[in-house]
Amino acid sequence: MALWVVVTSSEASKRVKATGQKLVNNEPKVERDVASVEHKKRVLMLTYMRGGSTFLGELFNQHPDAFYWFEPLHNYQLTRRPPHTSPDLYLFNNGSESSILTPEELQAHVDIIRKTVTCDLQSLPLYIFADIFLTDWQVPQKMKNYRKCMDGKNKTVKVSAEFKRLKNFNRIYNLTPRDLDLNFDVIEKKIESEKDSHFLKPKKATDVFPFKVQSCIHLLEEPCKQSKVIAIKSIRYAAEFIPRLGDDIDKVIHLSRDPRGIINSRDGDKLDAAKKVNQYLCYHMLADVQSRKKQEIRNPNLYFSLKYEDFAANTMGYAKRLYEFVGLVNNNATLQRIVAMTHTRKDNGPIGTSRKISTATASAWRSKLAPEVIKIITEKCAEVLSQYGYIST
Repeated sequence: MALWVVVTSSEASKRVKATGQKLVNNEPKVERDVASVEHKKRVLMLTYMRGGSTFLGELFNQHPDAFYWFEPLHNYQLTRRPPHTSPDLYLFNNGSESSILTPEELQAHVDIIRKTVTCDLQSLPLYIFADIFLTDWQVPQKMKNYRKCMDGKNKTVKVSAEFKRLKNFNRIYNLTPRDLDLNFDVIEKKIESEKDSHFLKPKKATDVFPFKVQSCIHLLEEPCKQSKVIAIKSIRYAAEFIPRLGDDIDKVIHLSRDPRGIINSRDGDKLDAAKKVNQYLCYHMLADVQSRKKQEIRNPNLYFSLKYEDFAANTMGYAKRLYEFVGLVNNNATLQRIVAMTHTRKDNGPIGTSRKISTATASAWRSKLAPEVIKIITEKCAEVLSQYGYIST
């Protein structure tokens, strides 16, 4: 059995002295790197499951001046809801314009997005890093060095006997990487005060995992802080939460897709999905567009409203407009790679980004969905179709 070493408070002090940081209440004081954020743009892509957002996210993933994070709220949802709960049902399920999240859940959403987009990754809960999107899936370009570090065999990262004796070790995932620099007694008290952390941990999330995150996290922080644009894609955020982020969000891209196209793209029984389409999609979409329009009155330059169908039909044109919107230089090599994704010989799976003809993918619902299914979705989501400017026939 491996032995693991945790950094003690005295060792933390040595580390802090070496880096020039100050200790405040036995924790390293966080100094905001003004030079690295002075001209940085923080972007949130607000969208829906199977709405084309993975394709949109590639605009930022492929750009050399952008740092892209895919679904940072995924594991938070899994700690609060049963597996496979629809993100739309999780946020809205009663037709109200206001989300059904509790105040605690709403604050957690805001905190996670804020800390991610400001590169304050040391303050994120450890369960965020124990997400299958980071441990098993192909990660964004600027996360590859971090992933390589996490997958490597670092013999210097070990778990001490003190941690092995903890009765509620799983609660450590509610702590942050920065917490692990504290004295063990303080960490133990923090763990005892936390609730159990329930989520489906990947196989890689062993006892050593939290300490490997602590050891490797600089490989996420550095590219994040050095990038001109920080972009987050989330299907688990809502437009009504945007004002709570204040100045920590500069631009919002609201990506929509015809609900009939979304349902066609999702797995499962289409007729059953059509009957539940309001709870599983359209309540969320309607709340978002209504909230967005109110915010646009106060801040007309905050949002870029984009239809997936338009993006698929004119990828190059909209890519250039989006880069201009967020302040990125139009990179020809990046644009060519994005366009190539829409004209491949074959699709690369339901959650991939490569499509034989993206325009065909966008309109496939017209020929693939049964007339009964189309009729039900059209009727139930009539207000959504109207508000977003989709033709109801």
